[in-house]
Amino acid sequence: MIIGIDASRYDAKEKTGVEFYSKYIIDELIKSAQKQKTHQLRFYSPYRLPRRCGQELNGSRILDENILIGQRIIPFKRLWTQFRLSWEMRNKAPDLLFVPSHTLPIFHPKKTVITIHDVAFIFFKKAYSFFQYHYLMWSTKYACKRATKIIVPSQATKDDLVGFFRCREDKIAVIHHGVDFDFKSEITKNKEKQILKQFKLYKKKFIFFVGRIETKKNLENIIEAFSEYKERYDHDILLVLAGKRGIGFKSIWQKIVEKNLITDIFLPGYVTEEEKDVLIKNAQFFIFISLYEGFGFPILEAFRAKTPVLTANTSAMKEIAEDAAMRVNPTSINEIAQGINKILNDEVFRRFLITKGEERLKSFDWGDAGRMTWRVVTEVSDS
Repeated sequence: MIIGIDASRYDAKEKTGVEFYSKYIIDELIKSAQKQKTHQLRFYSPYRLPRRCGQELNGSRILDENILIGQRIIPFKRLWTQFRLSWEMRNKAPDLLFVPSHTLPIFHPKKTVITIHDVAFIFFKKAYSFFQYHYLMWSTKYACKRATKIIVPSQATKDDLVGFFRCREDKIAVIHHGVDFDFKSEITKNKEKQILKQFKLYKKKFIFFVGRIETKKNLENIIEAFSEYKERYDHDILLVLAGKRGIGFKSIWQKIVEKNLITDIFLPGYVTEEEKDVLIKNAQFFIFISLYEGFGFPILEAFRAKTPVLTANTSAMKEIAEDAAMRVNPTSINEIAQGINKILNDEVFRRFLITKGEERLKSFDWGDAGRMTWRVVTEVSDS
């Protein structure tokens, strides 16, 4: 049986949550395929993939069951999934198609498995362009209707699919994402110092956030609460908001100006994995109080760095963090300010959060996620 996999997000240079998921879950599926040798993998991508994804296949070799792992390179500039991948599926479809990144092509094999990461567009329509919103609405409805099985990263996302899209509960499998336990920072003390100096944060106290700088990340309320805390308690603390600009950035910047915090809030833009790891590790705590999340990778990265976390008591964040983070109402500026004060000034509580974070981290493993995903995919392909 040949399992096709959309690998278009696998080797993205500037990764966000979906790209990280695609990379890690595909790596785990490769391990399962090599171990079991019961199913063949075919990776579809608009660009050439690393060697671990197999040799490039063309012609009759694409569906040759004697080749365990191979990649099919099918370039296309825009709407790759709906045009180029659909065309490939119409003409040379595998027995099953697994899509790790939300969108099922119009033409696809009878058996399909897709991962839907969240339905944030339902809650924050204004945070999306007209096209983005309607495309996501259509593609989610289409997946709920047509996919054989849907994987989601949290119970919160499953509940949303059932509630908003009337998706059958038995069609949805909850499989939490993992965290890289083999992660070992090779950053020397000198390199760490260099990165902190690069951002002018060496020997500075700062709170750290990473994610897209956009409305649904609740940054305006965080800025309000940060301003309130600084006025009452600590004039030296800084707030670092790392990430690319998204929809709503203008309002976020206006809030910074309005609160006279231009010198107290630093926006470095997109940071590399190395830079992010150094910043999380050296922050007083990590703040991640989105209005909505389908999962919340950065929470786990903070746990791994032994950095306390302040997050929201809503959606998937409370499910992922449980009692290993301080959770607050994301719409209450006063609660957020109190949370900032609590974590910064209660050393016993800080140590408690760090210990609980290390324990909670053990529940998230890419090996487990990969094995569960392999089981779902192969059960569908063999049915």
